[in-house]
Amino acid sequence: SNVPWRGIVPIIDAVNAIEGPNEWDINRSLTYNGQAWPGGVRNFQNEMYSAVKNYTNADATLQAKVRAITVLSPSVAHPENTSELGAVSCNMGNMHSYPGGRGKPDDQLDTGRNWIAKAQIMSGAGSKVVATESGYCNEISASGCGGQGGVSERAAAKYAPRHYLEYYMRGVVRDFQYNFQRNSPWSMFLKPDGSERPAYWAVKNTISLLQDRGSSFTPGSLDYSISGDTTNFKTQLFQKRNGVFYLVMWLNTHSWNMDTLSDIESSRSMTVTFNQAVSSVR
Repeated sequence: SNVPWRGIVPIIDAVNAIEGPNEWDINRSLTYNGQAWPGGVRNFQNEMYSAVKNYTNADATLQAKVRAITVLSPSVAHPENTSELGAVSCNMGNMHSYPGGRGKPDDQLDTGRNWIAKAQIMSGAGSKVVATESGYCNEISASGCGGQGGVSERAAAKYAPRHYLEYYMRGVVRDFQYNFQRNSPWSMFLKPDGSERPAYWAVKNTISLLQDRGSSFTPGSLDYSISGDTTNFKTQLFQKRNGVFYLVMWLNTHSWNMDTLSDIESSRSMTVTFNQAVSSVR
């Protein structure tokens, strides 16, 4: 409770959120105060939330910083199990929404397993949601990574930026693609020797293109249309403070064939028409 300000400040300023228990729906032998899933998880979560939001300290600034920390719901391995847990004390719902080797980045978010709505069972209908785990496995086999199935490095590089865009479109607050270590088949970004996988550069280059640090501003509009075969064709329009627009376009198609364990190459010719004067297009 009364931890000195000097010792805790660097940690508090680096904390974005506190997450509840991890995937106890598939570890049902675990207990908290003698209770297993779901009661033990529910009680732990509610106590954790109360500890954060009711934290007291003689230093009012520190107390306010701790109380302001976002508390995430517990995570589940299977979204249908959130109905067993029900509503818990939290600020945001939490997903471990892996699409698997057969899935596109947006698969199972709105339909099927319906990850977003199932996460909101814990946090409340319409509440904000984060994905503290998702992404793709690079263990190329149908049974790779706990049976989810792995994809090639090339497919992962195609999926990674699309993953962030699909989640952004749905208002997911944060999307953590798992993970950033060397010695794991789940590592999308680093090889065992520490060198970068293609997904690393796909994400890094996307950030380099689109980053625009600074205060908030109201973006303008761009009058354009797109013609051609728009089946599974998606776009997102961004604008930077210097007035430049960035139109991101992608095909929402599979990039990996799990049955043949081979890459799927897709391309399509599209026409972008600007219905207003533009100074230059690149």
